[in-house]
Amino acid sequence: SRLLLGYFAIQQDFTVIIGEYSQVVHKAIECATGIFIDKCLSSSKYKVAERLSESSIKIVSLDEEGLCHQNNEYVFKNLRSYEKSFKLAEKVFCWGIDDASKLKKQYAKMQEKFIVTGNPRIDLCDRQFWNILEEETKNKENKKYVLIVSNFSVNNANGFGFISNQLENYDLLGDRGFKQDFELRKRFRYLTFLEFSLAIERLIKDNPSVNFVLRPHPSENIDYWHDFLSSHSNCKVVYDHKYYQWLRDASIVVHSSCTSGIFTYFMQIPTIAYLPFPNDPYSDFIANDLSYKAFNYDHLNNTLRGLMSKDISSSITSYSTIERLNTLVSKLENKTSAERIIDELCTIKIDYDKANFDQLTVSKFSLLKVFLKIAKTVGISLSKKQGENLFIKDSNLRYSTAYCEQQFSSISIDEIQSYGERMSVILNSKSLKVEKLQDNLFLIKKGNEKP
Repeated sequence: SRLLLGYFAIQQDFTVIIGEYSQVVHKAIECATGIFIDKCLSSSKYKVAERLSESSIKIVSLDEEGLCHQNNEYVFKNLRSYEKSFKLAEKVFCWGIDDASKLKKQYAKMQEKFIVTGNPRIDLCDRQFWNILEEETKNKENKKYVLIVSNFSVNNANGFGFISNQLENYDLLGDRGFKQDFELRKRFRYLTFLEFSLAIERLIKDNPSVNFVLRPHPSENIDYWHDFLSSHSNCKVVYDHKYYQWLRDASIVVHSSCTSGIFTYFMQIPTIAYLPFPNDPYSDFIANDLSYKAFNYDHLNNTLRGLMSKDISSSITSYSTIERLNTLVSKLENKTSAERIIDELCTIKIDYDKANFDQLTVSKFSLLKVFLKIAKTVGISLSKKQGENLFIKDSNLRYSTAYCEQQFSSISIDEIQSYGERMSVILNSKSLKVEKLQDNLFLIKKGNEKP
């Protein structure tokens, strides 16, 4: 979705830098001009935002977890949003009218900053963009598979107690209301994780002729899944940055309270939500309502087999659920979310007086309009010296190597270039040029020719 946003940006004469979070932060500060798009403006991001602002960088935000307010409003208000960070931002882009209205109510003096644009992650669910996704997820026999999407932060790559340690380090567990909510949610997710693991292992075992692919969340302990499912030859555990490709090529998707259920709804892929504790309030999530709900193993297995045999219709969504979805996710027919965001960025005035373009050591900046910084959050890779204390709260935490690598899967020039060429064909627009600034850091700008 970041590359999609970047592609539309270069069509409006932006020059884009994309890469691992800490590297993009440092390059932005060195260049001393431009727009930085962050994945959220939580309290843990304040020091970063402050430093960027001091370097004449304009800050905007598009929260990757913008839908968390829907079943966790306390966390949304107290963890995912932060008044001091918002004050430094030019604009805060919202998934839909629901999260925008909540933010406007909470931060009444900054209402004009909250703009409903939708999210480019939803754009990629549109079939017109499917051809830009690589074919690599299809195996040589072109067999379809059942995709199992795991998203359990309790199974953290840094250890089961990491999230608690992180929140304590951020001084959040001192809030009685927050701590109570966190403990209840942690218990619910832990018990669900155990039940989900057992059900998935049994599902794979009981359907030996079916190909299964399990894709964990980037923060999860992937080794757990490798070990747990190692005896089943009809299942492979994967993790890479080809998330949408895995969704697109699946015949059926299985999840438990995961945002993937929203994406598969728009992609029109039959989806099952496994909910072993359906009466728990934390299971109330729009992605579950857009999916078939299975409350026990037999229900899960029968639903899977029914969908595979076409005995069960793949369309089950009620009118009330669609109405609810429309308030949560903005999606227009005539313009993508990426285009709407770029339109908003074009209205931001940039100060070039202190710009230091020499830091990029690339040519032809006379036509430069503005830098657009698109980053994936991996602030954990900063050392004290490198980060210049940008991530003070994270300095006491220990992050595993696996966690760091999973949070930013490496990408190559060839992949970005190939992506741009496919986009150019789809949109009949100019191609892009890519230059590697350093490992996991790339500069992208408009090419000269149409395909």
